[in-house]
Amino acid sequence: MLSIYRAELSKLLSRLPARLGLIVALVMGVAMPMVVYGGRWAAFAAGTSMALSAGAPTMDWSPPELHSGLLWALRTRNFFVMGTFLILVGSVTFAAEYQARTLREDMLRAVPRVALLFAKWAALVSWAFASLLLTWIPCLLGSLVLMSGGDKLLAISAGFAASGLADVALVSFVFAVSVLTRSVPGTIAGVFLFYVLDYALGLALGVASALHAYPRGYEWVGTIVDQVQPWLFSSAMNAWKGWDPTVPWAWQGLVMLCLVIVGSFTASVAAFQRMDVP
Repeated sequence: MLSIYRAELSKLLSRLPARLGLIVALVMGVAMPMVVYGGRWAAFAAGTSMALSAGAPTMDWSPPELHSGLLWALRTRNFFVMGTFLILVGSVTFAAEYQARTLREDMLRAVPRVALLFAKWAALVSWAFASLLLTWIPCLLGSLVLMSGGDKLLAISAGFAASGLADVALVSFVFAVSVLTRSVPGTIAGVFLFYVLDYALGLALGVASALHAYPRGYEWVGTIVDQVQPWLFSSAMNAWKGWDPTVPWAWQGLVMLCLVIVGSFTASVAAFQRMDVP
């Protein structure tokens, strides 16, 4: 089983989207502390210049708080940057091999189909975690060098952990769609359509929740809206925002991510077991 996993991981890392995704993750981790520090220094220099011109007292320099670089790296990562690579890499992990008719070669090994599918999924999850660590570790080290103060380092690290869970849920879902459609364009289109529907539902629920006033006898609608909204996939993908002490952790989102992981892999296994591989 371990040899199959290694072979699948090596195959995954040989693909261009996977390599580019790791490079982008590393660049974010290295650059973000310097960007945040440079932004603070530029603002300080501009403020000092304006104060001197006006004859006003200048402010003392203070570096950004320790968590600032990590926060902006986390925000950038979750602003469709790594999500795009997660979708691309997840799309080609199964569907590209099926279309290229190379999946049959993998099935020549004397292993059950479930084991082969698990190895592909595990390689995909490993790549997702590697991309997360390539952002978190360099960003943490850079922040320790350039910044100081603050007591939110553990909280923002918990946000990274929640983001990692969301990444696993997303790649699991994309992998399931890839197995079901057996087509790279079909996988991307299916995931995009799901996001559009999820966004439309979230928008409708948000509008309904903002009304606050319902006709007499229909107050239950507001209760249902408030209970359903945290379970949306888009809401669950933003569970990392719970690192902020002013934003409570949405346990529904974390549970939803776990359900997506289990449900997606189960659907993948069920579809692959009944599939005729050319």
